[in-house]
Amino acid sequence: MATTEAAKIVEIPKERQGLVDPTPSLPYLTRLRKTITFYKYGNIFTYLSVWTIIQHFLVLFSSLFYTLESREELQEKLNKSIRKKFDLEDDNEIVVGETARSLFYAFCLALDLGEDDLIIITPLQHYSFIKIIKALGANTVSIEMKKDGSGWDFETFFKHLTPSQARRCRAFVVTHMFGNSQNYDAIADWCHENDVFIFEDSIQGWTLFQSHGHPRAHMTVFSGGMDKIPCTTKGGFGVVRHNKDLGRRVQGVIENFPDKTWHKRLSDLLSQCAYWYVTATKFGTTSIMLLGQFYHGHNCIADTVHWIRNNFLKAYVGKFTVDRVEWRPSEYHLLSMILGIERAERTDVEMLHRARARFRKHLGKYAKICMPWSGINHKEDANLYFHCLFKNRDQWLNFMSDRGFVCCYQQAWGIAEQLPSHPKTEYAHHLRDNMAYLPLTHQMSDAEMKAMADACIEYLDQYQGDMQPWFSA
Repeated sequence: MATTEAAKIVEIPKERQGLVDPTPSLPYLTRLRKTITFYKYGNIFTYLSVWTIIQHFLVLFSSLFYTLESREELQEKLNKSIRKKFDLEDDNEIVVGETARSLFYAFCLALDLGEDDLIIITPLQHYSFIKIIKALGANTVSIEMKKDGSGWDFETFFKHLTPSQARRCRAFVVTHMFGNSQNYDAIADWCHENDVFIFEDSIQGWTLFQSHGHPRAHMTVFSGGMDKIPCTTKGGFGVVRHNKDLGRRVQGVIENFPDKTWHKRLSDLLSQCAYWYVTATKFGTTSIMLLGQFYHGHNCIADTVHWIRNNFLKAYVGKFTVDRVEWRPSEYHLLSMILGIERAERTDVEMLHRARARFRKHLGKYAKICMPWSGINHKEDANLYFHCLFKNRDQWLNFMSDRGFVCCYQQAWGIAEQLPSHPKTEYAHHLRDNMAYLPLTHQMSDAEMKAMADACIEYLDQYQGDMQPWFSA
């Protein structure tokens, strides 16, 4: 399949990035006070202890220097480790990619799409998924989201789907959003009846500890990144069911990807480990925030967060090329996954959704205002980030910053294109432009979490007094 578009860098227009306008620089002592205010919510609760950090670095260095086994032996060992650790059924195929988005790219290539073929897609996706689809020249038809957060509007989708379009559909790509697992039974059976492959992206919703994916999905993908299980340094796992040939085709595509140079493999592992340290440890977040506060002089913590992301994290700089995902996992990546899986514990995951339930309890009746999708078919939700929706998002970011809390908007979401004959995905765009989230809330002590909830309640009372969720017009 031609990938000439892959070499082109696609940039997200600045006006679509939702950047918070920088405020005038404050005096040094004032910035110091703001930083200290943030810092008190930094390191006083140590879910990720110093020993945990050391363990992650041991995983990194062991994977770099211990490579006595061949790649084939490591691949087989990894597959066995995944099956044993997560109790996967023997009839499920396992595919492993360098990243989860690499697995999505391999899946699309395995479909061998024609120019008239259609991909059904839920509109909010990681923007790299959207860029992969565009690079391959694939056509998409989007399913709008319901405003109550209970899932997608399949009724309207089927109402507008013509028989001709139905015959052209090759795949349904579903991404679980908000850190919650969405129900899509309404379309799963239709997909099987019409030979439409279901690709389920569970990176934002589940981990393999909690679910192996929807039983009707043909391929369910999970992240191997430390910040999602947390367990390892990079990598993506795919569980393929119902169609063994699909699993073999996807694995064949991955095996035909080129190998990276040793230098590139090393730099990838180091960057992934650094990303985990920055985003999944409060000590790492605090140290980077201090750097941003004093080096760049931002007055709002949210400004600092997004300045760091835009300048240092690949996933958020607004650029993506397909050649970033067309590599097969190296021996180093395979070994790091094995080592990481061996030390992964279900308690790491259970802590996430217990914390979310506790935060909703602190919010009380306000939970349904700023987290309108909470508590709907999501008993096992477990994403690091607590997604929320506030009126005048940027104002809320500054409001929370003044009270010492780190809050962000989601830079990594893209919107899938819609066929002209189907309604525009207006609510999905509303979410893309207004969604925010509370990072690392799961690591807070109960007192910290209550203080953050109280700040959110104060904002809602002051600026959203109608006690209604912030919906699009």
